[in-house]
Amino acid sequence: MRWAMARDWQKVPLGTYRAGAFWLVAAMFASEHGPYWEVGLAAGAIYGWWLVRTKSLEDCVLAHAVTNLALGIYVVAAGQWQYWL
Repeated sequence: MRWAMARDWQKVPLGTYRAGAFWLVAAMFASEHGPYWEVGLAAGAIYGWWLVRTKSLEDCVLAHAVTNLALGIYVVAAGQWQYWL
C-alpha cells in the first residue's frame, strides 16, 4: 500500500491508511486468485485491515500462511483439487 501512496514509499509509515491505496492493493490481490477473485478480494481486504490495525507485516505474512495451510489441508482431506489451479 505504501508504494501506491508515495514515490518515496519507504518514508510512509507501515500501516498508513488511504482508501485508494487500500482498495487498489486488495483488487490486485484478488486478481491473483483467478476464478476465486471474490475470495481473494475478501482476504486482501482482511489482511490489509489487519496491517492498518496492527502495523505488523509479520502478522499479515503469518495470517496468509495459516490461511494457505488451512486451505491445503482442506483440499487434500476433501479431495477438492479445483481450488489448486
